Amino acid sequence: MASFPSTGLPALWLAIGSWLHPATEHRPRSRAQQQVQRRAGVTGTIYIAIGLIPTLIALAVVLVAGVEPVPGNADLSNAIVPGALLLVAISVFAPQAIFRAQSAARIRKILDNPTSAQRPWASSTITFNAVLVGALLAGVFIQGVLALALFGLALAIRVIMDSTRNIDEDPNARFHSLTKNFTIGFIGVVAFVVTEPLVPPVGVIPPVWPFLTAALIAMYVGLILNIITRWVDGNSSAWSFARDAVDSRRIIVALVSALIAWLTTASGTWAEEFIEDGGDAQGVLVGLAVFLVSWALLWLASLELWRREAMKTLALWAQHQTEVVGRLADGSLDPELAERAALRTTTRMAISVFGATRALSVVSHHDGRITDDFIAVDEYENAPPTDRRSLTGSKTLTMRLYPEPGHSSASGVTVGGWLRPGSFLVRNDTIVQRFTNLATQSLLVPVVASDDRRLASAFDEMFTDLNRWPSMAAFAEATSRLQALADASPESRSLVVAVYSIDDFGALAGGKFEHVAVGQVMRLALGNPNFAGHDMFLAYDDPGRIWIALGGGPVIRSSIDVLRELQTYINNHGAIPSAKLDVDVHVSVAFGYAAHQVDDFTCDGLIALARERLLSDQGARDPFAVENVSIHEITPEAIIESAETPVTAVDMLALLREDLTRHNEEDSPRFSTSIAPIVNVHNNDVDALCAKTAWPRTIGHVDVSDPDTFFTTVSRNSDTAAAAMAVYLTEAKRLLRRASLVDSNVPLLVWAPSVLINPDAGENSLANLISPTLDLTEVARTVLVFDTIPTHSGESLRSIADRGVKIAVTAGAAAAADSVDLYGWPRWGVVFPQHIIQGPSGVDSLMVQQTVSAIAGGDTKLIAVADRSVDLRDLAALHIDYVMSPTSAEITSDSDLLYQLNR
Repeated sequence: MASFPSTGLPALWLAIGSWLHPATEHRPRSRAQQQVQRRAGVTGTIYIAIGLIPTLIALAVVLVAGVEPVPGNADLSNAIVPGALLLVAISVFAPQAIFRAQSAARIRKILDNPTSAQRPWASSTITFNAVLVGALLAGVFIQGVLALALFGLALAIRVIMDSTRNIDEDPNARFHSLTKNFTIGFIGVVAFVVTEPLVPPVGVIPPVWPFLTAALIAMYVGLILNIITRWVDGNSSAWSFARDAVDSRRIIVALVSALIAWLTTASGTWAEEFIEDGGDAQGVLVGLAVFLVSWALLWLASLELWRREAMKTLALWAQHQTEVVGRLADGSLDPELAERAALRTTTRMAISVFGATRALSVVSHHDGRITDDFIAVDEYENAPPTDRRSLTGSKTLTMRLYPEPGHSSASGVTVGGWLRPGSFLVRNDTIVQRFTNLATQSLLVPVVASDDRRLASAFDEMFTDLNRWPSMAAFAEATSRLQALADASPESRSLVVAVYSIDDFGALAGGKFEHVAVGQVMRLALGNPNFAGHDMFLAYDDPGRIWIALGGGPVIRSSIDVLRELQTYINNHGAIPSAKLDVDVHVSVAFGYAAHQVDDFTCDGLIALARERLLSDQGARDPFAVENVSIHEITPEAIIESAETPVTAVDMLALLREDLTRHNEEDSPRFSTSIAPIVNVHNNDVDALCAKTAWPRTIGHVDVSDPDTFFTTVSRNSDTAAAAMAVYLTEAKRLLRRASLVDSNVPLLVWAPSVLINPDAGENSLANLISPTLDLTEVARTVLVFDTIPTHSGESLRSIADRGVKIAVTAGAAAAADSVDLYGWPRWGVVFPQHIIQGPSGVDSLMVQQTVSAIAGGDTKLIAVADRSVDLRDLAALHIDYVMSPTSAEITSDSDLLYQLNR
């Protein structure tokens, strides 16, 4: 923890700065906070000295010497002081019109770039500077000393008023009021100095160009002063001045200010010419009246522009929402992903439409679950962190999604702390009603799709169209869950997948013969007494194949015998008499199987191997022979071609640990690592590396020499995943050291098994595996990538992030994650798979937008997996700044690594 300087000017500046700017977004008493406060102290001291000293001197001169009369014009001399007081009052104390900057109007198209931070309102709006108009008029009518005294005194009073009035809502109100009013006053001084020598004497209508010149010069001086304010806040944006300098709306407001000053001057001069007696005094009043009317018209123009931009924003949102609904309807967009993205999009829209500083979106689900999203966009930069409780201290508007009176749902959108134009927008029934309708559609349509459409889609997916038998999709899901049980307890559980194919099914296909044949096998399988005490799932695969997933005890051979006995039983009892079908039908089946952890670790692999053994069985038997066909003489070893003792997860774990020990102790490597460079799409620099490790072995029938197969195989069990993670971290450490030797400090992405962040991981928790392997420097350069975020894994992810490790996730993980598990840890990056980036119609822009809205933050890096044929301009348009090749190259030496870094 940093300490305060004890003596000298730094201590004085820090003390003044902590009084002017007590709150920052940084940790209290940290070095970063002290830097902001020290800069605020220096700036505040200079501003107070520059503003107060000349004002006091001018006041003293006016009080001692009085106001110099206009030669030969007593009426005008008598009207100068009252007119100057009215001019100062209108210029300084009247509320001023606020316009949106043109650049902000572009940036706030938040649907195009969900990760773009919404800039503070002070940097994205333009306030009409009536002091500029007043200073231009003072340059024509009022003496410099009097103008400085009155405007300086009024601005000093305004600083005190703003500081006192806003201190509860803005802890830094003293600093903000001081800098804002000093900038306004300095702009006025510049305008006065430029105008006074260029305009003709009183009584002559001046040309317009001196006013335009003075207004533009004063505007750019104000932009230069804004650089100092950004320096205090630590904003190092290099293009802020250039962006503001060419902002068309900012230039228009400055020119309109000059025209108002010229029109006011010309109106007063015309009035003096037409009124013979007392025309000078009445000319001053006419000019002030024109000034007031212009001020009111500017307010009306400002409100109309805010209304038009709100309607334009709502129109863009409606167009976006139409696309979302269409994608939900055709099933190409996940409802859960759309639901999370809708919360963030709706909240950002509320901020933008109503000019608010706080917005909260809440959706109350029928099951009692509540999801919400809160966003704060403060008026000034470097504001202290805030939460939804800040809504209670300001005026708010709540738009309920259910308009019925007394409805129990808390779903709705609340906005508060709006700017002055926002107070008119929240009273505009058209805008409020249209926003409410769009918010209802945006927030509730995904909920409806998630609840109702999902059930209908799931039914169609999980059951066949004919006879509604469980489908292969249902079989894959059931097999996956039975695999998880076997992986969790390999010493007490096993899983065997079996397929029974009806012999000569082509002769039975169609009509009642097919229905009865399949039903006969299903009935005999479901009624088999040997399945008692086993986990069993049955599904149908056209044509004529019945699949069974059988979870049994640790002895795999016992489960295989039970399944083979079912084949014998079907072949012995598969006759359907002619009384039912007009002809006798005999149903016999061929048999194939595959054992989990012995033959394969994936559902697809088990199904493929079972089909291969089915073909072997069909070739070894004649389905047209006698009814009782048995193949008991074929041993399991003869079919699976494996040893008496199969290779289980326990055996693989022991072999993995043994190879890891030898890998670390011996010169010959037991694992191979390849990397894929992550390239910046804007400059083609390699900004990061992605590492993948393989194990050049064959485990049973599974070849794990492919990195993806190795990752999938070890991810099924926490013990094997922990051992493999030790391999991954060891290889990462080696790569990081090699990268340091070639003068590269790029981050390294390492794929991590998601089973290690599961709450049930216990001692295998990933957070416990990182510290013993990587030091702090290596941790800072390591990024762990997860393809799944298990339920209730948020605590483990927060623990990993607290250790300094960066975390990236895939788009699929974002779609399936629970919003509770996403809280409390930053996403370093989101990886989009190749099928989203290079699909049949190119980049799926809506899927990218929804994913980013749901899970990404302002600093999250978007990474696309794509080959060289991808158009980098398409990625840049979606703010995907990085691309990674789907293939990787093996690293065996420093030269290989150097080549990948400089490719």
